[in-house]
Amino acid sequence: MPKSNNRAVVAAAAAALAFAAAIAAIAALLMQSQRFSPPPPVPAASIPDTPAGNAAAGVVPAAVFDRHSWLEGEVFTAKIFLSNRSGAPFTGSMMTMLSGDAFADSRTDKVSLALGETQEVCTFFGPDGDGALATYEGKTDRMTLLLSVYDAAGKVLTRAQDEIWAFPNHLDEELDNALAGTTVVRTPEDALAALAKGGRVLLLRGPEKTTAGSAPASPFPPPASPPPPVVAADLAHPLFKTTDLPFPARAVEPWSRLLKHAAPVPLPPRLRAIANFVAPSFSHASDKDGTFTSGCAIGATGALIFECAVAGDAAPQGRLLALCVGESALRLHPEGRHLLLCVAQYMRSPEFRPPAVPPALLRETLRRKPLSPQP
Repeated sequence: MPKSNNRAVVAAAAAALAFAAAIAAIAALLMQSQRFSPPPPVPAASIPDTPAGNAAAGVVPAAVFDRHSWLEGEVFTAKIFLSNRSGAPFTGSMMTMLSGDAFADSRTDKVSLALGETQEVCTFFGPDGDGALATYEGKTDRMTLLLSVYDAAGKVLTRAQDEIWAFPNHLDEELDNALAGTTVVRTPEDALAALAKGGRVLLLRGPEKTTAGSAPASPFPPPASPPPPVVAADLAHPLFKTTDLPFPARAVEPWSRLLKHAAPVPLPPRLRAIANFVAPSFSHASDKDGTFTSGCAIGATGALIFECAVAGDAAPQGRLLALCVGESALRLHPEGRHLLLCVAQYMRSPEFRPPAVPPALLRETLRRKPLSPQP
């Protein structure tokens, strides 16, 4: 082969290699431009229940609002605070965001704080600046209130978050329809009398004096001590199929805020609760399927929701579901009406087939003294 042809082949090969290298470089740049950095971790902090934020950053955000549960169309507002607990003055910005299935809204404010200064940054109205909450397709919406603090260069220093719940405003109408045909009673004696007549009986048992939630006096309250009780629920139970939330386990979160209005009842071994009050200072144990948690120590738990039927040959035989929360709290709070609606819908379903117990055991259980929900 002539040398000129060899040179041409070499030159063509070099050009091809250079072109391939250029294409590879462009592809790498494109891939790099599409590769997003993972967001910084969000501290598991509550606003305003406990001091929120990253202690290492020394600049702590907090929000103060009336309550965690709202109805669709109600106006949500929150006062946003920032406290400088670092060793130097702070200049930067703070973003407040409220997001859910139906919307996302945010605002950013520039902030300058002297050493040790706490400042009210803004009053947040969300969404869309008017505060009227919305739900997605008329279903309960679990929203996140996120506070992000940035330094002057735009680097995230602190993040803290809390959950806000918006319930559909047709809860009351649905609740009245769902309770039709169910006998609602308030005392164990009335429950026993109603069960003797047969049918579905719903016992609402708990303290009746209650008030709506209110914002704390300080945006940075001291940590709660001892830790509050929690709800442990049998998530495989058919009751949790009635909730409109995509993940039934989430229903326990707003319902747990009703604990201070509850009067949990210790159950005998033969009866099993749908949901329990659990004092976290006691040890816990899980069933093999991992869906149920109960206290190991005697007196560590009390039933919040339990069910049973009257055993025996005499007809008719009534079926009971006991909800150990005061009716006034259930009616006052949106999460209470949501819980009551789920219970009523379950009791109307063919899956409401509670285990039968002897009448004497039922009477003894209903007459048991309730536990105090306070830790």
